[in-house]
Amino acid sequence: MIVKLLRAPRLLSKCVVRNFSAVEPVVNLNERKVFAKRAETNDPATHSENDIGKFYTVSIEDNKKLFSFYEFPAQFERNIKTFNESAFMIREPALEIINSLKTLDPTKPILKFVIYGRFGEGKTMTFCHICHFAHRAGWILCYVPTSTIWMRWSKEVTFSETKPESINIPLESAQWLRNFKIQNADLISKLDLRVRDKIVWSAREITEKDAPLMELVDHGINRVKYAADVVDVLIENIKLYSTEQRCRTLVAIDGFNGFFNPKSNLKAPDKTPVPPLRVTIMQSLMKLTQADWSNGAAVLTVDTKNSYPDNREFVFPLYLLHKEGFEHLDPFIPVYVPALNPKEVNNLLDYYEEKKWLLKPQAREEIEFLSTRNPYHLTELCGPL
Repeated sequence: MIVKLLRAPRLLSKCVVRNFSAVEPVVNLNERKVFAKRAETNDPATHSENDIGKFYTVSIEDNKKLFSFYEFPAQFERNIKTFNESAFMIREPALEIINSLKTLDPTKPILKFVIYGRFGEGKTMTFCHICHFAHRAGWILCYVPTSTIWMRWSKEVTFSETKPESINIPLESAQWLRNFKIQNADLISKLDLRVRDKIVWSAREITEKDAPLMELVDHGINRVKYAADVVDVLIENIKLYSTEQRCRTLVAIDGFNGFFNPKSNLKAPDKTPVPPLRVTIMQSLMKLTQADWSNGAAVLTVDTKNSYPDNREFVFPLYLLHKEGFEHLDPFIPVYVPALNPKEVNNLLDYYEEKKWLLKPQAREEIEFLSTRNPYHLTELCGPL
C-alpha cells in the first residue's frame, strides 16, 4: 500500500507537467535566455556562504581520477552525459564540513562527520563535493563507495590466512587498491611516503623496509591473494604518517551503516553466512574511523538503502548505525542534508532551462510543489518520459 501511494503522485505529476501547455502557451526557448548562477571559481576551497545554491564545474581530469570507478546517482550520471559537464551545486552542509576541515587541528584526534537525511535530498552529492575539496587541497583519500555492493556480489570468498575466523574478498580488495592508486599515486610519490617495516609475504615475496608505499599497493594489485593484507598494512602506515603530520588523510565512506548490518549475502567457503564485520577489508576500514590517530577526518554517510528492509523506518544515525556503530563513532558531528530551499530550486531549474532540458518553464511552481523540493524527484519531473 505504501509503494502505491508513493508512486501515484509521480505518475500524476509527469502528466500534469507535460500537459501544462494546454493552459498556457509553450515558451519560445530561442527567445527566452536563462542562465544558472555559477560560482566565480571551480575550486571548492574558495567557496563561501555567498555561493550557496550556485553551481561549479568539476574538471574532466578530476572527475576521472575521483569518480570514474563510482556511479553517481542515476539522474546525475545522465546529466553528465547529456550536458557534457559535471556541475555540482554548492550547498550549506558541504560548506559546513569543508570549513571545519580547513581549520583542522593536526594534533587532535580525527574529526568524524556523519551525513544523514531523507532519500534523494543530496547526501551522496554532498559527500562527493567534500571529496573533491580534499583532493584539490592535497589530502590522501581513503575513499569507499557504497560498501554494501561488496556484501551482495563478491565473486570470490576465501578464509583469511592471517586473521582467524575472518573472510577475505580478494578481488574487491584488489579493486579498492587500484582505485586508491588512481586517486593518490601522484601525491604519495610527491610526499615520498615509504613502508615503515619489512613485510614477509612468503619465502620468495618480501616488501623491504623503506620501499615506496606505492610499491606495496602494486604488490596487492598484482598478487590478489595478498590484497586484503596489503590494505591492512597500507592503512596502518597512512595512520602513522598522518599522526606524524607527514600528510593529511580524509576517510570517505558512503553508506557506513552497511558495516553494521546483522547479515549479508556472502557465504564462507563452508557455506556459513558472513556478517560484514567478519570481512577483513571491512575490519581494516573500521580502523580508519577510530580516534587513535590525528591530522585527518572521516566523512561518512548513512542511508536507509544500505540497511536491511526491516531497518528503514527512520533516517537518524542512531537508528541506522545500531548501538554498535553509534558507540564506535562516538563522538561525531551529525550533519543533516535538507530538501532544497526556494533559492536552490530556482537555480536548479535555471540550470535545466539553460541546458534546454526544461521545455515548459511556466510549470516551475508546479514542479517545485510536486517534488517537495527533493532534488531526486525534481530531476525526475524535468526529465524525459
